[in-house]
Amino acid sequence: MIHLAVCDDDPAARLLLSNYIDRFFQERGEPFRLALFESSEDFLAHYPSDLDILLLDIRMFELSGLELAKRIRQFDEQLCIIFISNMPQYALEGYEVQAFNFLVKPFGYEIFRRGMTPAIKQAAARRTDALTLRCDTGMIRLPVRSILYAETLNHKLLLHCADGQSVVCYSSMNQLERQLSGKNFFRCHVSFLINLAAIERLDAAEVFLCGGTRVPISRHRKKELMHAIAQYAGEVL
Repeated sequence: MIHLAVCDDDPAARLLLSNYIDRFFQERGEPFRLALFESSEDFLAHYPSDLDILLLDIRMFELSGLELAKRIRQFDEQLCIIFISNMPQYALEGYEVQAFNFLVKPFGYEIFRRGMTPAIKQAAARRTDALTLRCDTGMIRLPVRSILYAETLNHKLLLHCADGQSVVCYSSMNQLERQLSGKNFFRCHVSFLINLAAIERLDAAEVFLCGGTRVPISRHRKKELMHAIAQYAGEVL
């Protein structure tokens, strides 16, 4: 499922883009999620952790869309940003932040559709590679393959990575499990989510991951875990 956001201080523009997006995905027969933001400050305060495409107005009160894009690029170099503006002279500035496209207001649905189609393809390919998460130091983007396992920690998440790094994230285990659905992760315990590729062996009550880490297995989840391991091994072979 593609996750989009619109950040524009004009309510009419937000409504128009919402309608265009709804029509676009209805025509494709695909599900989507959309978040609307009325300012750059609002967007940063509620940054969607699994965002794929951002439609961003350049001229906004206080923090401009261009400045917001520069901040995003400090932790996410690949988010698909589509600038929207009634001032085409700003198009060149989009190159500074690797904007995917620039739509000049006002524009009709057909122009929107032509701009969105390649953006969707890029976002779908990118989504399998990494996660954007809010952590103690701000936003961070982690390659999915680098995550060995995650555990709950005082109403937060602690992600353990293959390079020895551990990252505390402001998220829930349920949310992370949804984000990693279909990416060969398994929730072996209410408090633990493991990367199937990191499993070395298991016994009656624990999973042994590469590096010697031991993670508990809930008794009622062991049969399902064995099935997930067998399915993963089949896919790899």
